[in-house]
Amino acid sequence: MTLAWPVFLDRCVGGRLMRARLAESGWDVLSHDEVFVHTAADPDWIATVAAAGRVIVTRDKNIRRKPENLRAFLRAGARVVFVVFQGPRRAYEDALLKGARALQVLLDTREPPLAVALHRSGRLELLVLPDAAAEA
Repeated sequence: MTLAWPVFLDRCVGGRLMRARLAESGWDVLSHDEVFVHTAADPDWIATVAAAGRVIVTRDKNIRRKPENLRAFLRAGARVVFVVFQGPRRAYEDALLKGARALQVLLDTREPPLAVALHRSGRLELLVLPDAAAEA
C-alpha cells in the first residue's frame, strides 16, 4: 500500500536502498543524508522535517528521552514512527509496508504531535507524549 503522507527516514533506519524500495512502492520518501549533514543536530532536523509535513521514521529513542529533542518534537508538532525492534533494515521496510494502512488511518485522524511504535509484525501502538505546554 502507498502511504499518502510524505516520509523522512532517519539515518538509523534507512538509507538509499530502503528509500528506493519504498519509492518503488509509491511512497514519497527522503532519507536523512539526502537533506542534512550526518552531524545535524536532532532538534534542527526535527523542526525542519515536521515543518515540511513529513512523517519521521526512526529508531532513535533519544528523540523522546533527551529534553531538547522532546521539546523540538512537541513544538514542531512532529509525527514520528518509532521502530521498536532490532533487525536488518529490510525488516523495518517490511514492517512499514505491513503497517501502512493502519498508519494512514492514524495520520489522517490524529492531530500532531504524534508518536507511534512500529512493531516487526507491522502492528502500530500509540505512544503517550507529555503535554506540549508542560514541556515548553
